Amino acid sequence: MLRFFISILLVIFFISNSYPQSDLKTGNVIFIHPDGTGLADWNALRIIKVGPDGEINWDKLSGIGLYQGHIRDRVTSSSNAGATIHAYGVKADLDDFGLIDDVVPVSRSGKRLSIMQEAKQNGIYTGIINSGSIEEPGTAVFVASNLKRANYNEI
Repeated sequence: MLRFFISILLVIFFISNSYPQSDLKTGNVIFIHPDGTGLADWNALRIIKVGPDGEINWDKLSGIGLYQGHIRDRVTSSSNAGATIHAYGVKADLDDFGLIDDVVPVSRSGKRLSIMQEAKQNGIYTGIINSGSIEEPGTAVFVASNLKRANYNEI
């Protein structure tokens, strides 16, 4: 875990010192993806730690985007369907991995790009730090789409 946090700090240091200040756009986003965690988890943690009217650190963030993680035809999801919802902002099916009906979905912005791909297209520097393998849907779907989650080499 210590190596993971050191890696994050090194990436942040590298990015912040790699570009002249005049070239940087203002504002930033740190995307934290707690895989498998939903609104019920946040509420349960709040009740356990500080009571139903208290605030946990997540509540104190200046901006947070929570979404309903159910998929098009059921109230539960899969990692890859949830990641597709997260990356594109639209409901997916159980086996979707950055594709819906075998095509890249139209995101909430009207483009066929994930939120991370849109950021890159707009000149915002991005990076992914993943504690698992690169094809783990929670992060991979932001930069890759495929017909099957098992197509590790293509992803």
